[in-house]
Amino acid sequence: IEQSLIEQMHIPQKDYEIFEQTMLSQHAIPVHCLKCLRTAFVNRNEYQEEAIITCPLPGCDHAWCKTCMQDIDFGGPLHSCNGSDDGSDELASLMHEKGWKVCPGCQTNIQKTDGCNHITCPSPGCNMHFCYRCGQGIIQSVLTSKVQNAVSEHYSACQFFE
Repeated sequence: IEQSLIEQMHIPQKDYEIFEQTMLSQHAIPVHCLKCLRTAFVNRNEYQEEAIITCPLPGCDHAWCKTCMQDIDFGGPLHSCNGSDDGSDELASLMHEKGWKVCPGCQTNIQKTDGCNHITCPSPGCNMHFCYRCGQGIIQSVLTSKVQNAVSEHYSACQFFE
């Protein structure tokens, strides 16, 4: 039905508003912002393509995840949701931000608090020795003599202390 035909029919205002909402819903979808508590219509296709919604209203820049409705802080850690928030993106972002490393033997996350750059992985059974500075695996062994030789060789070319 064309709008000009509806206007010629002189239907009641309430019915015209229902018609208008129906026509609008073909192309737009209402988005309600939980920060400014206002509603705005946004393009339906754009809404369906986006995972993160940003309030389109003037004076509000609130953003949230469309799937889990969690607030998004663009200056903070990455949001990972995809229906099941396991936190892996947030952890990767935090590790990058803090400069933490991953054991090249078992992939355990490692945070150095002080001391030299020679790290012995604390995970049971891993026995990986690696350089915290460059991330390179040095040796995977429990034999002290082999470890000492490999560590000496590695740190002849890399910095032992920061």
